[in-house]
Amino acid sequence: MRNNTVHKGFVMAAVVVVTFVGLLAQSPARQQLARGNALWDQRLANSAIAALEAAARDRGTASEAYEALGRLYTFKGWLQDNVFPGWHDEPEYRERALAALKASLAADRRARPHRKRCAWPKVSPRPTRSIPRRPGRR
Repeated sequence: MRNNTVHKGFVMAAVVVVTFVGLLAQSPARQQLARGNALWDQRLANSAIAALEAAARDRGTASEAYEALGRLYTFKGWLQDNVFPGWHDEPEYRERALAALKASLAADRRARPHRKRCAWPKVSPRPTRSIPRRPGRR
């Protein structure tokens, strides 16, 4: 019985150590990304933009951060007046939205160069078939 108790204590200590190491392993950029997404969920745009721009500087989180920035800028540029009554779209964010989404794609390609771009498979065109005409139709 004593051996079983020691084993359980060892397992619990290992779980605590692994959890602590996992928390320390999270990079500051990953934390900024999570913070920026949480701030945007609360619609705190200026703080979210600052956090996401800080996360975009790191190569490991750049793609996700630029995508989140693109979505945020898209909302502010095109969708804001549909959601908040009395608010108006801010057209200056439209170009930023497109640039951030393009940067997200470029950062994703740099982070994963082994992935090929998605392309439609080469398919030969369907051969034309002659359809017999019914009598009386032109």
